[in-house]
Amino acid sequence: MKLSTEKEPKANTVHSKMTTSLDHARETESDSERSDTSGFIRRLAGRGLVRELLVVLAFCLFTILLTWPYVTRLRDVVVDTGDPYLMTWILWWDYHQTFTDPLHLFNANVFYPLKYTLAFSEHSYGLALLLFPLYALGMKPLTVHAIALFFAFPLTGYAAFRLGRTLTGSTAVGWVTGIVFAFVPYRFNQMSQVIYAFAPWIPLLFEALVLFVRERSRKRAVWLGCAFFMSGLTTISWFSFSLIPFVLAAVILLTRYGLWRELEFWRRGAVALGAASLLLVPFFLPYFLAARLYGFRRTIDEIKANSAWPIHWLSVENRNQLWSRMGEPITEGWKFKLFPGLLPILFSLAALLGVGAADSQTPSLKSPIDAARRRWVTGLDAVIVVAFAFSIPAIGFDRSDAFHGLFKNLTSEAMLGILTVAGVARLCLAYPRFLATSSANLVETIRSPRRGDAFWLGILLTVIGFCYSLGWNFFFYRLCYDLLPMPRRRTNHNRR
Repeated sequence: MKLSTEKEPKANTVHSKMTTSLDHARETESDSERSDTSGFIRRLAGRGLVRELLVVLAFCLFTILLTWPYVTRLRDVVVDTGDPYLMTWILWWDYHQTFTDPLHLFNANVFYPLKYTLAFSEHSYGLALLLFPLYALGMKPLTVHAIALFFAFPLTGYAAFRLGRTLTGSTAVGWVTGIVFAFVPYRFNQMSQVIYAFAPWIPLLFEALVLFVRERSRKRAVWLGCAFFMSGLTTISWFSFSLIPFVLAAVILLTRYGLWRELEFWRRGAVALGAASLLLVPFFLPYFLAARLYGFRRTIDEIKANSAWPIHWLSVENRNQLWSRMGEPITEGWKFKLFPGLLPILFSLAALLGVGAADSQTPSLKSPIDAARRRWVTGLDAVIVVAFAFSIPAIGFDRSDAFHGLFKNLTSEAMLGILTVAGVARLCLAYPRFLATSSANLVETIRSPRRGDAFWLGILLTVIGFCYSLGWNFFFYRLCYDLLPMPRRRTNHNRR
């Protein structure tokens, strides 16, 4: 009996140890599997292509949230009964004619017997080209148009994300750039015209230029040519208005990198852009022929009638749920809806002021006695950002009952007054980083013998006179009208 009683606990002990070992083995194996899974995910996310696809996916999620319930009706949705049907036909015609009679792409099946009728509007061939697989799968033209409009937002955001990241090397800046460029309120006013909502080639063209300037390789020259070609092939209006800033950006970059005399840059760049321009000729020539045949030319009076005033930057698309009533009293506010939202403005203002950071380049802030001044600068920066954030809606909703009558008390005069006082006080203490000069602040600059009374009065009168002269027609567009043929072209979409 003793033996049995002694052996029984021993057997139980062995069984218990075996069970413990098995449990430990299972836990170790489970931990190993979890570690392998997490490691696989990290390795997968670390790969370039997968990482970029995850960024695009994030922008898709933003689009779903900000346009809800649009994604649930992609089979047959249109935002209105006007231009979306026209754009649906144009995209379908590009696909149909490419595989039936591509040499007569611009002789569309409307306005017979007139020629070049596709040139009466944007041909949108670059966008249609991306949609050819959807048509080949048998999708209906309206469904293809709805899908194109949905992906216009994430692709545009991703392209801007790339530009911001390339310019600064910061992923955070890329996210801000992409979100602002893709989802600025004005974008939702373009949902009726998918060809204008789809704008990824604008930032991609400038990114390609930056990349090529930094490394003058054949690969980057080819990408520059491709971006230039696709920009012109997709939207003639955006392409035309991008030309002048593209040239000016090239001038700045050439100067910064000292490439004016580098033969390799000019040779490869000229070949890339020259080849792209030649490929665009068949898509541009019909517009000049149609303009000559039918007298399609926008008059100056027509441009004036469709030009926005500066106040229209406070007018908002009525489909925007947050700002829908902003700008209601503004004359012709229904026509021009340019309000960019508060986030882009506040991000820019915070970056310029450097909120929360000491202006280390200013010698007067380095001494111990100036620690208090540094705190005042930080506080004034915060006041400026808050006052600026409230002053914009205060102008748009001035003395209205919006937001439970908030702006009956926070009037535009009060907010702009606070903003002005805080701004002047901040400059008197220290210049922000982007205004860094040999003087520490406005007081020292005014006292400096390098500048006399005539300089300050001249600056003051010049600025005020320039503001008076703005009116509703800005000189830059007049330059575009004189220098570029496309702003003079009248199409069904080109109304502004």
